[in-house]
Amino acid sequence: MTIYSRIAGTGGYLPEEVRTNGDISKLVDTSDEWIFERTGIRERRIAGADETASSMAEVAARCALDAAGLQAAKIDLIIVATCSPDTVFPSTGFRANSLFILFFCRFPIKCHSIGKSFRAFTFFSIS
Repeated sequence: MTIYSRIAGTGGYLPEEVRTNGDISKLVDTSDEWIFERTGIRERRIAGADETASSMAEVAARCALDAAGLQAAKIDLIIVATCSPDTVFPSTGFRANSLFILFFCRFPIKCHSIGKSFRAFTFFSIS
């Protein structure tokens, strides 16, 4: 079986504001150790007032294009997986389109932790 699709580049984006377990323990009766033992999380990022899931997706997409050495016009499919969409309709994937002015296929995946696995499974299924 020949696979015609590939992941040519990846990108990411993290908001600047960091909220640690220590910060949370100042607000509620808990500790860094208690949170970490149960979640594995030490810190989380907080989106700024002007940041949305789609605006962060667009920055990550630009990074992925740079890493792949590609132009947006060469993209055939974008899969956006998020559990915190900007709005229910239109989808975050549709809203993150100012970078991609040309027509391309896109679809949203609205699910939590399984979103990453489902996104990868879908990618390799359509290859």
